[in-house]
Amino acid sequence: MKRPSLWFIVPCFRRFDRTAIALGHLASVCDELRERGVEADACVIADDANLAVAEAHGFALIEQGNASLGVKLNDGYLYAAEQGVDYVVPFNSGALVTADLIVRSLPDGDVISAFHRSSIVSEDGVKLAKLFITYAGGDGIKVWPLRFFEKCGFRPANEVRRSGMDGSTRDSVKRALRLGKGEELPFVYRESDALEIAEFKSPNTGGQRVQINSYAEVRNAYQETESDDPWGELARFYPAKTLRALRALYVPEPIAA
Repeated sequence: MKRPSLWFIVPCFRRFDRTAIALGHLASVCDELRERGVEADACVIADDANLAVAEAHGFALIEQGNASLGVKLNDGYLYAAEQGVDYVVPFNSGALVTADLIVRSLPDGDVISAFHRSSIVSEDGVKLAKLFITYAGGDGIKVWPLRFFEKCGFRPANEVRRSGMDGSTRDSVKRALRLGKGEELPFVYRESDALEIAEFKSPNTGGQRVQINSYAEVRNAYQETESDDPWGELARFYPAKTLRALRALYVPEPIAA
């Protein structure tokens, strides 16, 4: 029986230290997924030093500069389709996910696995908000069977807009499938702990906006609970080494083991 194949599609832009940590964790997630029967890999789309980090982990690479987030995502989806990949997961370069969540969420049949719950750490690293994303499709991380993108030429994301890639992808697929007004894609919302998808916000510095939505904006819209012990919370799901490296980006002094 053929093992299912899954690629994380990861557009990257700057945030080099944070992205290096996240890609290192993603490599370990892919290793665990392969051990559990899923041919997992990642495709990193960038034009900066993030490509070298991705190459060191053996990830697929697409060098794409001065392009919108939609173009980068679409380049990744199309390349994955050309390689015969079964599933794709659009993935934030500043995020963590558990392998267990992905294994539990592989779609069975013509459905898309989606998640209402996720979490974010604030720009100063002192707060964590557990979120419940209410709109259709939930969190931006989903497990898409690639066949849903076929009628879009495997380029479902809007390539002009600066934000809203999740919604534009959903709308493009709905149009391609000729769904009627009020009809929705076959999302199956998987049970999960909010901490199994974790995003780490970065301050916008040097006049360059490196993230679309701030912690406060997301928290105010979707927060279920908030904690002032983000690192203790995250330790339930993620390796101590990964969390020490991330925390050091917020707290320069050495962290005790």
